[in-house]
Amino acid sequence: MNKSSFTDSKIKQLMPRQKRYSLTVDTGLSIRVMPSGVKSWVVRIPYNNRVSDITLGHFPEIGKRQACQLARRERQKYELTVPNGYTFQDAYCLWKSLKRGEIVSYVNFQRFSTPYPEVA
Repeated sequence: MNKSSFTDSKIKQLMPRQKRYSLTVDTGLSIRVMPSGVKSWVVRIPYNNRVSDITLGHFPEIGKRQACQLARRERQKYELTVPNGYTFQDAYCLWKSLKRGEIVSYVNFQRFSTPYPEVA
């Protein structure tokens, strides 16, 4: 399933398995399904060189929209908002290009290395 294909009705249909499993719903937000059938919203936060999973609540009480808002607040609390300009996606694309040897002339590199112009 795509990240955007998750709705409350599709999350309601998730069945428990023998072991717990998680499905990514949004950036940093996932739904964790326990063997008992409990569905919890979890946001993954990298903080102090560790990765922590913070439980936001259980599924029937908190819907997808509210969980996305709570996850956004947690990321803002730990100052994990994406900076304006050079993003993680840009860094990943640059790394892939360097690894593949696609950057022979630095036209592509200059596109990634220069920050986006500020909008006044």
